[in-house]
Amino acid sequence: MKRGLKSQQSSFTKLKTEQEAATRASFRVALEIAKRGKPFTDGEMIKECIIAVAEEMCPEKTYEWFSLALDESTDVSDTAQVLIYIRGVDKSYEVHEELLDMYSIHGTTTGRDIFKGVEMAINQKNLRWKNLKCITTDGGKNMSGKDKGVVALVSKAVENDGGSKPLVLHCIIHQQSLCGKCLDMSEVLKPVISTVNFIRSFGLNHRQFIEEIGENDLPYHTAVRWLSCGKVLQRFFELRAVIEIFLNEKHRPFTELQNNAWLWKLAFYVDLTKHANELNLRLQGENQHLPDLYTNIKSFRKKLILFQSQLRSKCFLHFKNVKYSATPLRLSFLSILQSKL
Repeated sequence: MKRGLKSQQSSFTKLKTEQEAATRASFRVALEIAKRGKPFTDGEMIKECIIAVAEEMCPEKTYEWFSLALDESTDVSDTAQVLIYIRGVDKSYEVHEELLDMYSIHGTTTGRDIFKGVEMAINQKNLRWKNLKCITTDGGKNMSGKDKGVVALVSKAVENDGGSKPLVLHCIIHQQSLCGKCLDMSEVLKPVISTVNFIRSFGLNHRQFIEEIGENDLPYHTAVRWLSCGKVLQRFFELRAVIEIFLNEKHRPFTELQNNAWLWKLAFYVDLTKHANELNLRLQGENQHLPDLYTNIKSFRKKLILFQSQLRSKCFLHFKNVKYSATPLRLSFLSILQSKL
């Protein structure tokens, strides 16, 4: 455990050091250009020279084989952002992982549009298609379509370059998110989202609410963000007493907050989404390999079996919000929990 911690700390330290060194180097180059009265456009030529030298002096950055992970999502300005991550293996079998490129798509987001960006990134980094061994996507139609999806176009490019068809994987984190959506939480989530929107979407309401709580705000629920649901429910549950008073002052009573069965469901979903979010975070980060991801998924499935057994015996060891709620447990609600599990 100590060795693992030191390894993680050294990775962050190394990354920070490299970034600081790159920033200092860019300033020193800019200083030399200014001293000689040259235009700063010459800096692009100098950059190309440095890259050429680095490729010769640092051959370990030349990948013999590599895999790609693609993610396409829409930001707050409704612009599609495509992230391309690369994991490469050099001649010494050392693994390097980094963000290869990020680009914006302002028009359509078809498989062809995304592939053009991937192709541009591959060409800019002087990578060979035939060395691509695996590609991971979120499983969307524009990504995994058999004929016009990114996977199909990438596979065709690899085969045309003399390589074998790459292995195609579905993002495990996205799969976990999809499985989480199979649980119908609409009875709790819809009124919670409606209340949050009422407070957040009106400037006066929002300012008055902030004055009452005097601390962290209520977050919006964003379906595209995997951790959003749990965070919204957790914060709503913590502020439920203040929210009830605020809504009553606004003559918009929230009757569910007086319903013991509904409050139990809210507490249960807060705890359940907390466990799901913890799994999600364990699946993220650098240098994650399939055996590690599979182990996390397998252990979580074992946890679900344990949770089911404990709830049936009225044990709430792993459901803190349910355990410490003041309202006594009702057998009818226990049957609801068992049906959900």
